[in-house]
Amino acid sequence: MPKKAINRTLIAFLILGILITISLVTLRMQRVQTWMVNRFLVGVEEKYEGKLSVGKVFIRWPHRIEFLDLLILDPLNDTLLYASSISFSVNKLNIDKNRLSLSRFVIENPTVQLRQLPSGPMNYELLLEALKSSDTTSSSNPFSLEANQFILRNGKFQYRKFGAIATPGQVNWDNLLLKNVEIAIKRFDLDNNVVKAGIELLTFNDQSGFSINKFSAGVIVDSVGIRTNNLTIQTGNSVVESVNANATGIWKKAGIQDKLNLDIVLGRSTAIGPADLLLLAGINTGLTIPLEISGVFNGSPDNARLMNANLNWPDLINFEGDLVYNNPGKLREAFFDLKTKSLTLNMPNLVRNVLSGQIPGLEFEVPVQLKELGLLEYRGLFTGTIENFIASGSWDFAYGSFTTNLQVNKNRPVKGYNFKGSVSAADFNPDQWMDATSGLSAMAFNLDVDGVWDGEKSVTALLVGEVSQFNLNGYTFQYLSINGKATGSKFDGSLKLRDPNANADLTGDFDFGGERPVMDFSLLINHADLCALNLITGETKAELKVDLHGNFTGSAIDDIDGEIKIRNSSYTNSLGTLPITELTLSSLLEFGRRKIMLSSEYLDARIVGDVHMDDLTAQVKSLIA
Repeated sequence: MPKKAINRTLIAFLILGILITISLVTLRMQRVQTWMVNRFLVGVEEKYEGKLSVGKVFIRWPHRIEFLDLLILDPLNDTLLYASSISFSVNKLNIDKNRLSLSRFVIENPTVQLRQLPSGPMNYELLLEALKSSDTTSSSNPFSLEANQFILRNGKFQYRKFGAIATPGQVNWDNLLLKNVEIAIKRFDLDNNVVKAGIELLTFNDQSGFSINKFSAGVIVDSVGIRTNNLTIQTGNSVVESVNANATGIWKKAGIQDKLNLDIVLGRSTAIGPADLLLLAGINTGLTIPLEISGVFNGSPDNARLMNANLNWPDLINFEGDLVYNNPGKLREAFFDLKTKSLTLNMPNLVRNVLSGQIPGLEFEVPVQLKELGLLEYRGLFTGTIENFIASGSWDFAYGSFTTNLQVNKNRPVKGYNFKGSVSAADFNPDQWMDATSGLSAMAFNLDVDGVWDGEKSVTALLVGEVSQFNLNGYTFQYLSINGKATGSKFDGSLKLRDPNANADLTGDFDFGGERPVMDFSLLINHADLCALNLITGETKAELKVDLHGNFTGSAIDDIDGEIKIRNSSYTNSLGTLPITELTLSSLLEFGRRKIMLSSEYLDARIVGDVHMDDLTAQVKSLIA
């Protein structure tokens, strides 16, 4: 080759080397890099109605790529995305497989505002369409991205549908505004529209007042929903721990929003604060004590089932079992289906802290006897709402044990409740419950009931059943049947006693509601062993047979107004038998003085004046006619 040709070739290679060197040096200049990126963004703007720009670009491939003051405006000239700094370093870029691997990805001070435009679509959807149309590359492989570490600092995120307004005090899922967003992810992987991330930290504050102080979990996001493992959430009021938690129905399909469904295994450290129930679900309990909850949760916040559950509202309620509920928004209308292994109610605290108007729309005039039950334990089934339900199970409290199979329905529009079913008890002590001194204790009964409670103090019920045993005066009676109507302190019906030592029938009307009892009754004692019944001591034999009718007002002989008649009766002791063919005792007030008259086949007597039972014997002796 001629020497001149060789020289020309060398000069050409030298010039080419100089041009390449100049180009490489130029490409490393920040201004040039910034200009080139902005020229690319101008190309995107041609198919996008908004604006895109970047303040500065710094590239030192592959160790450092940084964008400063990245700004994307939506078609309404509002901010769609702004970040003061986005920086990352590249581990590997595989163009054939369309895969990018990053070492570290950091976003500083980002603002993301996803808003629905008046025309209907979300602002980010228009940007995605523009980027799709600007992508002239063709590849059968979808884009994939992985990062060893992802960090977001001091972020702000907004999601707002057109027309949605802020609702202070409650999260509005159509108008979210999250501030002070901090995210730290150890491993991030995006592959074929599936996102996997190991979230070490996520925190934010919503405009409603709700906040996440700590969120950590392994997360998978795909077209079905979100799956997590080893989930921990801490808010200002609540703690949630779950080994597995899944959420579906989050995304729209064919423009239609699916119904949210949660499937969560709740750990025993989980506690939901009442403030968060109000903020997230609009459920206002009016309480301040967190609800401790664990079990397997499936459903939505307002319609779900909780299996193998443990719910504990300290000093109020403790529940173990299975729970299904549907809450339309008002606690009175919420439907519950409980299968309880154990339910403990602290009645004084419940009445004072829950049922006395603290929860809007939930206020009852609870009878004093229910308020003073103390701890009440229940095992069985409960189906229905607070006002309309069926309860089938056993109740234990300080005064005895009950078993119920009751249906309760709210009266509308009037106040009160209808109830129907059966009630049984074992070892029930009514005196302790009613603060009375009747001497009744250790009652065991089984009654069918059908009645009405006015929601305050009055109860009217039909009672049919049997008291299998009760203790009175140190003797245990057996087999007392009941058939009648009880209204408050009134009873109209019959009692039949079939005890081995007492056989008796009592029928009549009894009213103990006034200052003085009113009674109209018939008592037939076919047989009564008074010694065995501990009614008479010091005798070897004392038997009574009585056919008695009473119609009077009052509670004692020296107090009554009315008449008592005894027929075909007898009293037998060790000395013999005293028959009574007919005996009439009447008492009334006459001209302000008590008048008592006694008439029988043995004697007639009249007592006039102030009579007292403690000196009745002396007065009878002196006034027998």
